[in-house]
Amino acid sequence: YFSQMLEDVTGVRISAFDGVINLPGDRRILLASGENYDRLRGLGLVVAAVDEMADCPESLITTVLTPALTDLYGRLILMGTVKGRGAFWQSYLKANASPDWYAGIWTPEETHALTDDQLDYLKRELSEEEYRQEILCDPMAATRGAYYARALRVATEEGRVCKVPYDEALPVHVAFDLGLADSTAIWFAQLHKGGEIRLIDYQEYTNTSFTQILKELREYPYEYGGFI
Repeated sequence: YFSQMLEDVTGVRISAFDGVINLPGDRRILLASGENYDRLRGLGLVVAAVDEMADCPESLITTVLTPALTDLYGRLILMGTVKGRGAFWQSYLKANASPDWYAGIWTPEETHALTDDQLDYLKRELSEEEYRQEILCDPMAATRGAYYARALRVATEEGRVCKVPYDEALPVHVAFDLGLADSTAIWFAQLHKGGEIRLIDYQEYTNTSFTQILKELREYPYEYGGFI
């Protein structure tokens, strides 16, 4: 693409092996892999554009590109498919709330980058969740291995994800997902009439003994009914 765009510009030298495009006026474009971003350390950048940011480590931005851009008051462009609500999606939310950034999501209906026939083909070939993630850029779409992502998305769309109060007349049941190499997750639930289960609280512990966790749970203002 760059070769085609610059074919009429005098003085351009392209080194495909190094991923470097030298332009007139001692300017250059450097193409680098997100897996080997250390080569960017120490550079002064005017613009950095990162494609498929969701597949890149967050440290690429925080420890490499931000320092490289600061000296020259450079601009940072992040783009790609969000693929859940990870670091890239959090960057979008942060940018959307800041007057110093521009943030946007564009679907095929807005860009017209794909024809109706192409979209129909993708809908047939991809699963519903894959289509929502890759084509609609839906952060709530389930990624592979995320067992309950679709159920959570449906619950959110139906208005079932909201704040529910603690009912002092009912006991609180506690469910543990014990973590060894990862965190220990704890859900607090109350069973209401008609079998409705209300999740009223959640806590997560890392590098904390089970004895310490139980000690802290006793300090909560709940009347416990059972532990699972």
